[in-house]
Amino acid sequence: MFRSQVKTLLLATLLVALGASCAQHSSSDDSEKVVTIKGVGGTLIEPLLKTWFFEFQRENPNYQMEFEARGSGEGIAAFLHGKVNFATSNVPLTEKQMASVPRGALNIPVAAAPIVFAYNLPGDLETNAFKLTHEALASIYLGEVKKWNDPIIAKANPELKLPEKEIVLVYEGRQDGTTYALTRYLSTISTSWKEGPGTGLSVNWPVIGISGEGNSSIAQLVQDNDGSIGYLGYSFASITKLPMASLQNRAGEFVAPSVNSGIAALNDTPFDDNFHMQVFDPTGVDAYPIIACAWVLSYKNTNNAAISTGLKKFLDHVLTEGQQVSESAGYIPIPADRLPKILALTSQIKTVQGASVSKEEQNQGQFMIGQ
Repeated sequence: MFRSQVKTLLLATLLVALGASCAQHSSSDDSEKVVTIKGVGGTLIEPLLKTWFFEFQRENPNYQMEFEARGSGEGIAAFLHGKVNFATSNVPLTEKQMASVPRGALNIPVAAAPIVFAYNLPGDLETNAFKLTHEALASIYLGEVKKWNDPIIAKANPELKLPEKEIVLVYEGRQDGTTYALTRYLSTISTSWKEGPGTGLSVNWPVIGISGEGNSSIAQLVQDNDGSIGYLGYSFASITKLPMASLQNRAGEFVAPSVNSGIAALNDTPFDDNFHMQVFDPTGVDAYPIIACAWVLSYKNTNNAAISTGLKKFLDHVLTEGQQVSESAGYIPIPADRLPKILALTSQIKTVQGASVSKEEQNQGQFMIGQ
């Protein structure tokens, strides 16, 4: 129940920000066939993605966008096996993965989000004054720090009365990009973590904790468990009013998570030639240190003109008008100076007769993901 409430709150907030009416566009030609475009992927930008769907469908009522939030791991797998028309992921396809797709593949960055540490503690700790150093964060996840009043945590928070309470860790249970962002960051700041659990969409956690599925689930579990801390997207923690820790960045400053501190981090990070932008411990004084980027994974070639045309239109919308709603929704827009090159990627989405596609896509995506 709570998970659906979180998603409803997020979507409602985004629609208010749009100034949108709940009424659908009514000028569609009833004789025109509705084309369904289906995707699967991570939960991090699901609310923003659904807002983009709303905007796009309002202007293009002959298209129906559908999405299942099952984690970046399932999104990548479904895309590589040709079971979807598109996928989303907080980890881009590798060059090897891209080369394995007969129709060609594109990593298209569309947004980013701060990955925050929301916690459930009483008293003064209900504010954003709580700070975590590199050492404290790594020690918590390595199991070396077990209580909230441990000296390693306390030395950065001398003004706070920390409780003698066990730390309860809340994890993402599926293969997901938020876990990748966290573990890649921990590998950056801690040699012990890098040589131990390492980086991945899922890892063997050193400490037994509580497992959730998706950002809204993590928010619920943190809210329901005293002494807990969990990692999730900024927008989910913000809408549920969970307190979030300020993190020590590479410059040694403690920075609270926000859209602005996320923008500072993103502006501090270059793209490579394949738009594999990863933000881990940027150098800027005002930069928040953990940012997860979100990509739409698209095929270059398909033999279904309706789907290729619709997906290109949708992505063009996301990278133009769609960027304008990102900040108000708690997400980080793609820097304006990088958008022209990213927009050029959508011109590679083409209809090619005889392109190798799945039977599902030949049927305009009318299928159940995972079957």
